[in-house]
Amino acid sequence: MACRKRTEGRGADAVIVTAAGGDAALLNRAFDACRKKGRVVLVGDVPIRIQRDRIYSKELDFLISTSYGPGRYDKDYEEKGHDYPYAYVRWTEGRNLEEVVRLISTGDLAVKRLTDAVFPIEKAGEAYASLASEERPIGVLLDYHLNQPADVRPLIYVARRRAAPEQALGKKRIGVIGYGNYFRALLLPLLRAHKGLYLRSVCDRDGLLVRSAVERDGFERGTTDYREIISDTEIDAVCVATRHDQHFPLASEAARAGKAVWVEKPMTMTSADGRRLADLVSEKSVILTVGFNRRFSPHAQLLKRSLASLAAPKMILYRVNAGSLPQDHWLMDPIEGGGRLLGEGVHFFDFLAFLAGSAPVSVRSVSPRGRCRDEAIVTMEFNDGSVGTLLYSGSGSATAGKERVEVFGGGASFVLDDFRTLTIHGMNVKGMRTAKIEKGQREQVENFYLALQGKADIGVTAEDGYNATWCAEQALAALPDDPGHEE
Repeated sequence: MACRKRTEGRGADAVIVTAAGGDAALLNRAFDACRKKGRVVLVGDVPIRIQRDRIYSKELDFLISTSYGPGRYDKDYEEKGHDYPYAYVRWTEGRNLEEVVRLISTGDLAVKRLTDAVFPIEKAGEAYASLASEERPIGVLLDYHLNQPADVRPLIYVARRRAAPEQALGKKRIGVIGYGNYFRALLLPLLRAHKGLYLRSVCDRDGLLVRSAVERDGFERGTTDYREIISDTEIDAVCVATRHDQHFPLASEAARAGKAVWVEKPMTMTSADGRRLADLVSEKSVILTVGFNRRFSPHAQLLKRSLASLAAPKMILYRVNAGSLPQDHWLMDPIEGGGRLLGEGVHFFDFLAFLAGSAPVSVRSVSPRGRCRDEAIVTMEFNDGSVGTLLYSGSGSATAGKERVEVFGGGASFVLDDFRTLTIHGMNVKGMRTAKIEKGQREQVENFYLALQGKADIGVTAEDGYNATWCAEQALAALPDDPGHEE
């Protein structure tokens, strides 16, 4: 082999395999080209079917390169900007790119001859089409016009078929920030079907989602700049359905602009921010509601009415069999999602307070060792003497159902099973059974609409959002920071 000839028969210190193909011999020939105790680095896409003798006899090191370098596929690095220490990781994904750009700028890395065509960005479609043509170019450049002054005007995507003006006449216009799975699956169908609401505008950082929302889902217009939603004088109410860490700043901006606000849970990530937002809503005299939809379930409303006749303090047990989540899920991230007790638990803390009909005054919690952000038993005491316990687990079987609420007090007992059946014991009140799970999303949308018209009080307030976050914060504070910690 040429490599062995150039090394006087010793072989290369290292061989980098950048080839692509289906021949397993490509990789094995690289081992032949190495000296003893050398290394082979795989960059390309070839089958990894190593012939043991070729690597074992020479005691070779075999490494698989991360594309672009360390940091690739690492959310903390690529999305959150958490760099690796220079002293420990010299060549990261970003530093590799910096070096390539530097070499091109000095002329040490000549790429001009690899460029067969230059297309303005407006003709990007033609550029990609050329790569699929019979006379495929080696390289194509897209010209972003970086030498021209930037156009800072926000881009608005408008449907090809504009809605007739009369379609929005007399309706409350909704602007949506955040177009994730939950909103599209549960809230979007309800907003679209409501005769008194109009989908004015949508914002998401994913431009393709924005386009789909406008072309297929009925929005009049879309943008990737949330400020367009906040400043749009045609919008009456803003729905904040982003990831959790953005709820407080976006809801605050919307409230300052005088908009009504629907913010998904949790309202804020800290009780301090919850207090600020509740005070701001009061100061601006705007409507703000939080997506605690379980309060509005027909089952919950009947249970609440039945409990009103009981003078004695209540004992409430809420069991949530939430199912497991992978540890790299965004909800488990302490910054972005807050963990499950905060990110999801606020739903259940709010519901316990709703049933108690009293404000929480103290919270205690305990968690299985090593799972303090994923599972816990939390006990809440309320101002009227009632006690509520949340058992939140991510390790149960899905066949056991997800949510079960039991209430005891005044000689009566109540069992609410998965928001499908409500059984009442010890009272001359008939329970309820529905054909499907009814968690109150539709009823909460209707309450929000009536509140916008001034025909009803808002069913969940900013104070309720603050209380739920305070409970979650207290529950987490009672748990050890170190999962392996023992009292």
